[in-house]
Amino acid sequence: MGLISENFIDGNDFRVNVILSTAILEMYVKCGAVDEAWGEFDRMDRKDIVIWSTMVAGYAQNGSSIEVLEFFECMRSDQIKPNDVMLVSVLSACAQVGSVESGNQIGSYIESQDLLSNVYVASALVSIYSRLGNISKAREVFRMPAKDIVS
Repeated sequence: MGLISENFIDGNDFRVNVILSTAILEMYVKCGAVDEAWGEFDRMDRKDIVIWSTMVAGYAQNGSSIEVLEFFECMRSDQIKPNDVMLVSVLSACAQVGSVESGNQIGSYIESQDLLSNVYVASALVSIYSRLGNISKAREVFRMPAKDIVS
């Protein structure tokens, strides 16, 4: 079905529709077809935060943590500001890879952008610092203004 739908869409010049392209991208990542998702992503002229988030979440759900970190760096170089959901996915990828350097870099980015006000992001950052052995940073972030049961 994917090939038929894709040929129909390509043949009818529907690719210019960002909403449709995003839906196709999301379909691919939810089906675990990350190579096809990458192809769709690569063909897109404009990439907004929703498209980037879809790719990051898709790669994270499919256990491709290194690619998640690469997407995050590419997104930042394209001057796209990550949303809270994406940051939690990226921190989760750092934990899966066990990358102290990436965890510290992303933690520094979150702190420099004043994104610790979100309880989910702050909790994920506490978790990554703890897992990577930086207990002093975990305690510092744990002083966040709002906490939930996960924190």
